[in-house]
Amino acid sequence: MLNLQGAKDYIKDQFDNNNDSGWLEGWICGYTDRDHGYAETERMEVYEALFYHLDRLRQAGVGCKICGEWCNAETAHLHQDGYIGDECCWDERLKSSE
Repeated sequence: MLNLQGAKDYIKDQFDNNNDSGWLEGWICGYTDRDHGYAETERMEVYEALFYHLDRLRQAGVGCKICGEWCNAETAHLHQDGYIGDECCWDERLKSSE
């Protein structure tokens, strides 16, 4: 059984503090491309486990930086170092600033 807790903790920390899941996708790909002591047959298992963990974080949601409501991370918009909920605060004025 692979122990990926350190990598999972890093992903959660970066996701929670930096709200940058796109960067994390690149980090996961790089992490699995480099040799971290995993046999070649384990690399895909590591890759899938870390992406599964990131997907679970995304589905859990993020806090809207305007109203503070919990919103869907998949539909929230990254805007000036924070997320704005599509369902609560993303309005025409913000859409035009994209």
